[in-house]
Amino acid sequence: LSFRLLSKLHQPKERGHARHIWPLKTNLCKQLVAGPGLCLHFNFQAIIIVWAFCVAIGWTFMAKTIDTDLFILGTRKFGTPRENCQLVSWGYETQQRLMWTKVHFTYWVYVLSFVGCLLHSIRQLRNFQTDEMEAKTMGDFSAFVEGLPEQQGETFAEENVKTAIERATDQ
Repeated sequence: LSFRLLSKLHQPKERGHARHIWPLKTNLCKQLVAGPGLCLHFNFQAIIIVWAFCVAIGWTFMAKTIDTDLFILGTRKFGTPRENCQLVSWGYETQQRLMWTKVHFTYWVYVLSFVGCLLHSIRQLRNFQTDEMEAKTMGDFSAFVEGLPEQQGETFAEENVKTAIERATDQ
């Protein structure tokens, strides 16, 4: 159990205080608890939930304003063969009559989903760039070296590169 407790994410250490576990009220869409990837993932999840809610509200509005049969189409229970025949006939006629609403609704959901994804990707990029500028990450302590010669596996490539970089940077 002590390993499990130590494996949980803790808040940053403050001088003179013990590290505490993040509270349940922590907003994972804004607070960097486990890096920018987790924050961006929770932002994506929030957008998906909001978008699904907006689509449901749009369908409800459309069904209430155009025809309330859109709510019950395909959900009626069948009974006797005669009632089933009437139900199939009603369902076919209603579906043909309201097909344009479903096509238009699907078209606009697709278009708005595409535009929303583009806008959300721009927002995610901006959030990531802001988080990277504010936080110290491993990227702040790394270097990109080009033009290294190919080496065989028998040589100590890391030592050779380290020595060359130390000579080049006087460190």
